[in-house]
Amino acid sequence: MRKFTTELRAIDPSDGEIKTWQGPDIDAISFADAQQYCINNGLGYLTVTGILVAVIGDDGIITNYDTSEN
Repeated sequence: MRKFTTELRAIDPSDGEIKTWQGPDIDAISFADAQQYCINNGLGYLTVTGILVAVIGDDGIITNYDTSEN
């Protein structure tokens, strides 16, 4: 399984402007599966935007999510 990133567009209540916000990461086997997960779980307002390959924590530790076989 891979982790997929998501985003949503919504009105920022502080200034009334439409902005893009980061959504939760979704575990799935493909983009289509990730989007279907969102639809089936009340998250249909999210757009799947990419594959999460790594996260660098505040402590500098890298968590690698890349599952590709090179």
